[in-house]
Amino acid sequence: DISLNVYLALKQLPGIKIIDVQGLVRQVRKDNVVWQSNKDVRKILSNFNMIKCDQKELNYITNSKNTSKSIDQLKRWGLEEIIVTNGSHGSTIYSKSEGEFNIPSFKPDKLKDTTGCGDTYTAIYAYSRLRGYPIYEAGLFASAGASLKIEQIGPLSTSIKRIKEKIEKHYKQRSLQLIA
Repeated sequence: DISLNVYLALKQLPGIKIIDVQGLVRQVRKDNVVWQSNKDVRKILSNFNMIKCDQKELNYITNSKNTSKSIDQLKRWGLEEIIVTNGSHGSTIYSKSEGEFNIPSFKPDKLKDTTGCGDTYTAIYAYSRLRGYPIYEAGLFASAGASLKIEQIGPLSTSIKRIKEKIEKHYKQRSLQLIA
């Protein structure tokens, strides 16, 4: 939905550039959405520092079902951090310089609306990294924030304090389960 020239212009801008690749792997044909990687995907992604995708999207943008090969390929294209989400199974963040981080999912207290959870995750992750948080902590904030998003209809409306409380509650419950 965005012209290649816009993506190319992004490289000149300062700051972290992160993209959710969803729009790069889905094409509209005669009112139907079909899975197909954008022909300019490599050119487009080379203008970003980070991407967020799920496993299926990762397979399409790299044309491979081998996660390790796909991650290595994206790093060669210049991406510094690759976030691969897996819904209720958490996510994995691959860093070119710091390695691999497995991020847990946070169980929502109630299920209301999953629309926009990936966007919420991406926005909170980018915000956290810009604020200087390390990769793992930024991933925890993003995951907990996405969980809170599920608990309400519409856009996420909460604070970093509430996100931190969600993380603390999760780890308190886990440690109690380990003791029992």
